[in-house]
Amino acid sequence: MAGVAKQTFADFERGARTPYARTLDDVVNALEKAGIQFLPAGDDHGEGVRFRDPG
Repeated sequence: MAGVAKQTFADFERGARTPYARTLDDVVNALEKAGIQFLPAGDDHGEGVRFRDPG
């Protein structure tokens, strides 16, 4: 996904390395193409993600 190795994701998750801005952009773009929608925080809820409505 997004041309990022599984080990790189694992390193990000455990804090062993910091992702480059370009890597984060690539991951976000790949997730959005896969149907994920990123939601901004609102007055009554925090940030989140959801599957985009296919309709």
